[in-house]
Amino acid sequence: MAEFNFFFNEQDELSLIEFILKDLSLSLVPDRYYDTSDHIVIKDMESYKKLQDFFAYGGTYYLLGDGFYKCPLEMHQLTKGENRGKYYIEPQYGGPAIDVHFRTARKESGERLVSPGFVSHYPYYWVTRVNRNEKVKVPEKLKKAYNEIVKFIKRNSVPCEPVIRQRIWAGKYAVGEFMKGQLKFEWNNRNYSPSQRR
Repeated sequence: MAEFNFFFNEQDELSLIEFILKDLSLSLVPDRYYDTSDHIVIKDMESYKKLQDFFAYGGTYYLLGDGFYKCPLEMHQLTKGENRGKYYIEPQYGGPAIDVHFRTARKESGERLVSPGFVSHYPYYWVTRVNRNEKVKVPEKLKKAYNEIVKFIKRNSVPCEPVIRQRIWAGKYAVGEFMKGQLKFEWNNRNYSPSQRR
């Protein structure tokens, strides 16, 4: 599974979403519980900003593109729990899609902390064919879009220290808050800081 991690604040999130919608012409599907088996598709910044008033920042989105979209994302209904009867998107079924997950800052012991979000894609997907699912490899156009997203994040971010298993990058707006002492980067009970080296 390809995955790239980042520390972002709301401004960094908006900047990446705008790049995804405008420059890459991809659509966003929020990963939320739905009342019906129809999901929301966001195609422009105006629609995204309207939904942010309702959903707030953060969360997971599936990114769909005309060049790699083969079939609808699969929706499944919950049969147990407090959300019983609601629908959710089954990861890795349908699309295929790129996943992007944003984390919002939280207050803990009087400090604002943010954990890393990520952009990722699976090595294969299951797409629905007549009466069966077919396993398909990741289309080259999906890989290209994923790589463009990673390049955009790197251009607008700095790497963080320490490097444990993999490098995590911090968005420029999140770094601005970090430098003012308004935000800390945290993951697995470790604090991270922007590197002086790129």
